[in-house]
Amino acid sequence: MRIGKLRHKVSIQKLESTQDALGGKVESYTHFCDAWAEIRPVSGREYFIDNQRYARCTHSIIVRFVPGITPSMRVLFNDRVFDIEAVLNAEERNIYLRLLAVEDV
Repeated sequence: MRIGKLRHKVSIQKLESTQDALGGKVESYTHFCDAWAEIRPVSGREYFIDNQRYARCTHSIIVRFVPGITPSMRVLFNDRVFDIEAVLNAEERNIYLRLLAVEDV
């Protein structure tokens, strides 16, 4: 892959749980790493639930290899949030990762 295609600066966040003052479990996203990425839309669809319209878009996000990225994480790009559904190591060579992600619009 040519370096010029990785032109989107993204932030990858992981879900962590902590205890609040009352002993309850609180889940929140924390910063994991920043990366340069290529973001490509793959598909999109609209559907209706209880007379409300929803849109769901899937994307392919390619980043340089970063150990530790899992499907429980998410990608932030500007004001957009992509939930990672799968992490694919291209050719198992530890050079690039293809993140299959979903953006709820």
